[in-house]
Amino acid sequence: MEFVFNALDQEIQKYEQELEKCKHCQQIRTQIQSLKKAIEAMRSTQQPKPSELSQLSVVDKSGEEKFPENKTIAEIIKKSTQDKKYYVIYNGPMKGVYDAWEKAAPFTHQSRIIHKGGFLTLEEAKESFREYETLHPEQTLKRADKAPIQTQRTGIIRNIPTRAEIKEKKRVCRSNLRETLNIVLNWTEERRAILGYYPIAKEQLTKLVIFPDASPSDTYQFFQYGLIDTILIFNDLKIISEFPAGFVDAVKRFKNMIDNVNPRDISLKFTNSQPIFNEEEECLVPAHQVIFMSVFPGNFQPIDQVQDLTIYSHEGRLASTLARVFERTQKITRESHTRINYKSRNTLLVSSKRNEIEEREMRLLVEFESAFYNLSGLLEKLPEGIKRNLCYLIKEREDHKCQLCVSELSEESNNKTESTHMIKEEDNASEGHIMKKEDSTSEASLNIIA
Repeated sequence: MEFVFNALDQEIQKYEQELEKCKHCQQIRTQIQSLKKAIEAMRSTQQPKPSELSQLSVVDKSGEEKFPENKTIAEIIKKSTQDKKYYVIYNGPMKGVYDAWEKAAPFTHQSRIIHKGGFLTLEEAKESFREYETLHPEQTLKRADKAPIQTQRTGIIRNIPTRAEIKEKKRVCRSNLRETLNIVLNWTEERRAILGYYPIAKEQLTKLVIFPDASPSDTYQFFQYGLIDTILIFNDLKIISEFPAGFVDAVKRFKNMIDNVNPRDISLKFTNSQPIFNEEEECLVPAHQVIFMSVFPGNFQPIDQVQDLTIYSHEGRLASTLARVFERTQKITRESHTRINYKSRNTLLVSSKRNEIEEREMRLLVEFESAFYNLSGLLEKLPEGIKRNLCYLIKEREDHKCQLCVSELSEESNNKTESTHMIKEEDNASEGHIMKKEDSTSEASLNIIA
């Protein structure tokens, strides 16, 4: 009987040992979870120091758990989160301020979501969020914290624009120009990361360098009013999603061609004029633009202060920007290695290629330039003052023969004819006067002889 008891005792000891192992495994699992949380917290705030990592508890080869004498994992986590940082999601249904990256991260994966991290104080993050909503009222979908789902949905529906509102916002007119210029005037260095663009000074005008995280809606407005110097395109084409479909397709083909060889960022470089309005503030002539598409060289122009934007309504300045667009097209010749990727009545999208320009592309170029040669097409509606200024700036080109030039040539010809006629009359009068003098002299001589 004693033998049976001993056997049972041994079995119990065996199970107790197994139980101890299980407890130890559970401790290890708990320790692993603590380490993972510590790493995540450190990643979202700051990098841990090597000394801190060395003090984390570890398990040695024998399976015995070793803890540091003076520091626990809880203390390390607490220290790593002392410099707490906040994160802002600026748009979308889950927009708001978050106190940890792991809370915000799940809602930032969609390409249209704009977010930013690294705010040191909660107030700084809230202020950034408020500024974005002020500058982008059309993207503000009101959502009260802890509001019922039904209230959230009602707020979202209330802020969805109608097609008519979208169409009105895209309409090129002087009132929308003023609104667009106000957006530019509100730019500050503190807001540049949120806005996604910055101003540069180019030929006494303010132009914008646009990054991929800028608002596509704002970017298209800047395009319509000739305010863009450069658009940078990195991964996707979201930034130009509001542009005409043909334009977007042309950029997409170029980007795919580049990426198939060696994935790189591309840039669109603009030479543009500004739209011209009549007295009723409606658009007479849209902005004309020549855009050069290429691999982004990687250099950024320095930031400048926003210039006086009233210059955009000056007749001489408006004419000179049109002349500059025309001069840009003149650099594309039959021998130039240029591809015409897209053409509309007022926009030309080009890039470089190995071969010379094709005949079909040359015809597209001539069609675009013909409006400048004759001041016809869209340029026919130019006000007289701007038309005369433009004619004066480009009349040296041998193919430029607009109606104003013809009129001036006619006037010059008439003036020459009148001058010739007056000279002839003067000559005839002089001859008559001389003949009369000679006759009088002859008569006098005869009288003397008599």
